[in-house]
Amino acid sequence: MSDTNATDKTALYEQLGLFYLGGEIGGAAPPTERPYLLKSRDLTTHAVIVGMTGSGKTGLGAVLLEEAAIDGIPAIVIDPKGDLTNLGLTFPALDAASFAPWMTDGEDAAVVADRWRRGIGEWHQAPARIGAFASAVERAIYTPGSKAGRPLSILQSFNAPQAGDAAHTVDADEAQRARAVSLSSSLLSLAGIEGDPVTSPEHVLLSNIFLHLWSTSPTVDLGELLAHVQNPPFARLGLMATDSVAPPALRTSLAMRLNTAFASPALRGFLEGEPLDIGGMLYTPEGKARLAIVTLSHLSDELRMFFVTLLLGEILAWARAQPGTSSLRALVYIDEVAGYVPPVAQPPSKAPLMTLMKQARAFGVGCVLATQNPVDVDYKALSNAGLWLLGRLQTERDKARVLDGLEGSSGANGGAFDRAAIDSALSSLPKRSFYAHNVHASSPTTFSTRFALSYLRGPLTSAEIQRLSASLSTHTAPSTTTTTTTTTLSASPSPAAKATPPAATTTTSTAPPLPRQAAQRFVAAEGFLAPRVFGELTVGYKHTKTKTDIVVRRRVVIPVVDDHADFDAIADASADSDSWSTTAPPSATFASLPPLFSAEKTWVSAEKNLVTAVVRDMPLVLLSSPATGVVSRPGEAKGAFVQRVAQRARELRDDEVEKLKSTWQTKIARAETALKRAEEKHRSLDQRQSAQTMNATVDIGVSVLGALFGSRRSVASAAGRAAKSASRRMASGESIKAAEDAVTDARNALTQLQVDAEAAFDAVHERVTKAAADLEELRIPAKKADVDVDAIGVLWAP
Repeated sequence: MSDTNATDKTALYEQLGLFYLGGEIGGAAPPTERPYLLKSRDLTTHAVIVGMTGSGKTGLGAVLLEEAAIDGIPAIVIDPKGDLTNLGLTFPALDAASFAPWMTDGEDAAVVADRWRRGIGEWHQAPARIGAFASAVERAIYTPGSKAGRPLSILQSFNAPQAGDAAHTVDADEAQRARAVSLSSSLLSLAGIEGDPVTSPEHVLLSNIFLHLWSTSPTVDLGELLAHVQNPPFARLGLMATDSVAPPALRTSLAMRLNTAFASPALRGFLEGEPLDIGGMLYTPEGKARLAIVTLSHLSDELRMFFVTLLLGEILAWARAQPGTSSLRALVYIDEVAGYVPPVAQPPSKAPLMTLMKQARAFGVGCVLATQNPVDVDYKALSNAGLWLLGRLQTERDKARVLDGLEGSSGANGGAFDRAAIDSALSSLPKRSFYAHNVHASSPTTFSTRFALSYLRGPLTSAEIQRLSASLSTHTAPSTTTTTTTTTLSASPSPAAKATPPAATTTTSTAPPLPRQAAQRFVAAEGFLAPRVFGELTVGYKHTKTKTDIVVRRRVVIPVVDDHADFDAIADASADSDSWSTTAPPSATFASLPPLFSAEKTWVSAEKNLVTAVVRDMPLVLLSSPATGVVSRPGEAKGAFVQRVAQRARELRDDEVEKLKSTWQTKIARAETALKRAEEKHRSLDQRQSAQTMNATVDIGVSVLGALFGSRRSVASAAGRAAKSASRRMASGESIKAAEDAVTDARNALTQLQVDAEAAFDAVHERVTKAAADLEELRIPAKKADVDVDAIGVLWAP
């Protein structure tokens, strides 16, 4: 936990890169005054939440996801029971009218609203923080196989893994092999076949078919997949003939099972809706983070397993395509994980999840696994987590499994482990309290969970999900649909209307010949085609300040006006030129060419004019974030660029905050030491004065007694000592006053340092926030020396 220094209670927890999960238990102050703060970076080494029913496990998960959202970190939540759809229920007004539509039988909206108002207030949270959570991310409820929320289409999941930055991703072949194995396991489970990736002929066959299909095209048609199952495109599997490893009868049976599964009405809902695209689930088109809640409560166990396996495979492929980072990029939260990564069985979901736990941390993707049955979770999955949040456990067996996992995690991360002490701590946990064992912290902590900002009322019905989802959705991704169960449909352009030539235009049935310097390209269309000038170029763009050095392939079109190419009207056609062909379409007629186009010198001059026009009129236009140094890529969508800027800003923020903490902790430690010394000196002087006061009393008593019973000299001596003692008491009083002033000065200095530290952190926050939003258009012109004309000639188009 970080030191808390500001007098404003919100400053106790609103610190950069820290999640406010609750309050520490222990000490004189109540938990609400001693916040438990978790560094967001700590979640890159994954977390486990364990607790029996009623322990507050779901509440803690909701709180953690709220904190991630407030920090702008996207998350995908796999929610088998539907509890976490409650993260969509946020009511900043905290009035009964807002709660009323979501009440269950027997509840009073006014009572619930008052409970939430008092609850968040006790934890020093204002209603405005509910609004901050609701606006920080877009919340979306996905319901695969159902239209209650946002349906998801699985068709895209059969495509090849997306390519990432080669400098930061694992080997592409490894990624494809892992994806093929995961997809095959998922399909076989759907077909009711338990196929081991190594020994099952069905699994080996499917995996190799996927790899073959991806070698020729990144997209997969399900009809083609089933056709290849029946008639594999390769003669051998391993060292043996394909027919020996997977006989025709086995292949026919497998194809029939898969076809039956895809033809089933239960699966039809998985073929419609938004594409199962992880980037699109984590971010809006504008680059705003999403809290994507994937609820599965409406699905059978078989369909849950099928979909979760596909989803985990997609997440793994997406993570591998991201550049490495030490800051948290995204969260994957899995509630009730036990069935997906059991200790002995090998369900299809287990392999991708275990791989995520091992590899995702390198890409800033943190996994949080929640379960009430730790004995049903694989020990190796548990030991991969660096943060354990442990609530009340149901049995001694559960506790033993947790202790075994903790011991393994501590050993793997080089931490100390005191089994007896942890056992004792777990045995005395109160309700809604958790024992936090974090390998990044110096010691474990016990804390109570803070009050949730969301209204945690329990699972929603399908009708309630539909109503809530409609109120949350502000973006809808393009829908992917299919009308058959075996073929992925793509939109086919309708035949172009046959164009007719203008009056008095000479036409021919074949394209006119051109000089050798000029090439010809054709747009696939019937009817009348007219000439334009086209150019295919390789253009280098360099920008020293941003260290941009990019080579771009361009296709451009120049209109023909009055028998001349008008290079002042040059236009980029790169995005629309995929259908260009070097072969003339059948049934097309061609306009006559201007006479100048038949002369070789025309094309020599045209090439020079083309280069001049590209340098003059076609700079590379990119977006730049000056504060983060991030520059967009050619063709990159603005939303994707905004995501990269936000991640880089978060990395810079985390690094700067760590440096600031080190600097201010040193200063504050010195000030605390000075205060401690001043207080010790004051205490010592105060004790000495008390002793001197006692001695003075004795001296005065002796002088009085001497006056009564002793000699005149003894009385005088005692009186002298008494006078000196009084003088010392006066001096001591002055010293104590100076010591008191020194204590006050030291305390004020410490307070001022704390205020200055908070101001420094706030300045970082403001600067980073501005940096993420401050984008500039960067226009990089090309130089003639960096423009190569690969082809120039005539484009025939309607």
